[in-house]
Amino acid sequence: MKAFRVIGAFRVRDREFRNDLQDFKVELAAADEKAAREKLVSNFGSHHRVGREDIVIKEMVLLKNEDITDPVVKHQVGGPE
Repeated sequence: MKAFRVIGAFRVRDREFRNDLQDFKVELAAADEKAAREKLVSNFGSHHRVGREDIVIKEMVLLKNEDITDPVVKHQVGGPE
């Protein structure tokens, strides 16, 4: 497993009145960049009811073990606690 930091935004739709972008920064563990992208859109879809077309990924960075801040991701990639 590898750790990735994903920075981007997703579209928030509040009926027909609001159509804003909400920024996000997420760390996640995945086998490769394609799997990380799939995991991200899957999680946002289930937690925030956001469609794949409403997610904009601005940056995806492969992290070293010492750069991981999320303890769950650190455990998943096997880094020191």
